[in-house]
Amino acid sequence: MDKKRSPKYLVIKRQICPECEGSGITIHPAWSLYWKEIDVNTGLRMTEQETALWFREHGEDRIPPEEVECPECGGNGWIEEHVDIREVLREIAWTP
Repeated sequence: MDKKRSPKYLVIKRQICPECEGSGITIHPAWSLYWKEIDVNTGLRMTEQETALWFREHGEDRIPPEEVECPECGGNGWIEEHVDIREVLREIAWTP
């Protein structure tokens, strides 16, 4: 059988999402920037209007939710990829 027509066997490799560490949730990028720029430890208090203005100045139409579904894993908490079975066998050091 030639290589072009030979079957390719794949397995699914599942691992914990490195972005959300398995929770399926991440902090909205605008909130991450907000917390970097606004030091909550200084006691600075912003009104809701000031906070909304800050987010508008940073490209958001409104104050976004602080936690969002992880864009890397789609909220599953894990990443799946198809891997050639030969790669898996090499990884586990299996020899026939």
